[in-house]
Amino acid sequence: MLSKLQNIIIKVSIYVRIDMCGILQVAERNNGGKSLKLGDFGLAVEVTEPLFTVCGTPTYVAPEILNESGYGLKVDIWATGVITYILLCGFPPFVSATNNQEELFDQILHGHYEFHSPYWDDISDSARELIVHMIEVDKEKRFSAREVLGHPWVSY
Repeated sequence: MLSKLQNIIIKVSIYVRIDMCGILQVAERNNGGKSLKLGDFGLAVEVTEPLFTVCGTPTYVAPEILNESGYGLKVDIWATGVITYILLCGFPPFVSATNNQEELFDQILHGHYEFHSPYWDDISDSARELIVHMIEVDKEKRFSAREVLGHPWVSY
C-alpha cells in the first residue's frame, strides 16, 4: 500500500483523501502475499499550491485540514498512519467515547492518542516509531512518502 501511495504522490503529484474504505484486497499471491489496490479517487486533485477545502473522513483527517492552514500531500501520510495504527491494533488512534465530532477533532488537532495495552504490547517499537512520525501534528515534521518507505519497519 505504501509503495502505491508513493507512486501516486511522487510520480503524479496527486492528493488523495485516503481511508479504509478505499483499500481493496484484490487477490492472494502464490507466495501467500496479498495484492492491494487503492480506490475511490473521487476527491483527488493535482496539488500545485496549498489546498484549503475542509473535507475528508473525520477519523482520518489531518490537523491542517481542520485548522484550515493550507494542506498538501502530507495529509495522505497522516491518513496512512491512522490506517497503519488501525491495522496493527484494531481501532483508530483518535476516538470520542461519546461519538462527539468536536471532541474527536480536538484530539486530532492536539495529537492526543496512545498505544493502549494490551493491544500494543506485542507491536514492535519500530512500528510505533513509524506511526509517531506519520501521525505528527506538525506537517513540516511529518514523514514524507520517501521517509516512510525508508523506515526500517517498512523496508524490513
